Parts: sequence; C-alpha cells; structure tokens
Amino acid sequence: MKTIGQIARELGISVHTIRFYEKIGLLSCPVRTRGGVRSFSDEEKSRLKFIRHAHEVGFELKEIRTLLDLKDHLPTLPPGQVKEHVSTMLRNKRDEVHRKMEKLGSMEQELSTLLASCESLPDCSACPALNDFSTAQNL
Repeated sequence: MKTIGQIARELGISVHTIRFYEKIGLLSCPVRTRGGVRSFSDEEKSRLKFIRHAHEVGFELKEIRTLLDLKDHLPTLPPGQVKEHVSTMLRNKRDEVHRKMEKLGSMEQELSTLLASCESLPDCSACPALNDFSTAQNL
C-alpha cells in the first residue's frame, strides 16, 4: 500500500489529479489509515495507470469512464459486443487524431509561409502576420 504522494510521484501525475479522479468517480476512494492518509493498492495504481495512458492517447474523461466501465464489467458482457464497442472507440479516436494531424500540418504550412514572407521583407509595414491575418489561408 502506498500513499497518494508516492503514487503521484511514481506515475508522474499530481496529487490534485488523483483527488479529482476520486471526486468524479473514475477512481474509488482508497482505504485510509487511522491517521486519515489515503492508502493505495496495486489495483488502484493499475487503474490510475490505465486512466493516465488513455488520457495520453487522447481519450477524454467521459470516454475513459466508458472504457473503465467496459473493463470493470468485462466478465458479464457479451464478448463480441465489448470488442465492437472498444474497436469503434479506438477507430473514432484514431480518426480524430488523424484530422488533428492534418490541421496541424496546415497550420505549420501557413506559419512557414508567413515566416518566409516576414523574413523576406525589409520591415514589418507589409507583414501579413501583423497587418492583415484575414488574408491568410483559412485553416
């Protein structure tokens, strides 16, 4: 059993974040010592790792809750239904990431164009970034 501070340091997340996950129900309130200190089990640490990793790959808290619910109820749900639901969630997240990457690529290209224009001008009087962003391509 570990304290909230130990778990936070090991997982690279803040104590505040762990408390927030408890507050919104993603993490059950851990056992407390006689002194009132939270004491986290390996299972709770594993759940926090799951939440952190799902968040790192782009899942929002609502989606993470759904994944955790599926994980928690896996033995009682029809396997095909779980697989299809998880596959759909993963596919949708992958597609969302792809759209974001395309948008970031467009943003990078536009910034490179603006930078080249800026660097080629003798002064900033005609700089599109300062004078007229409305003429830049829509991202």
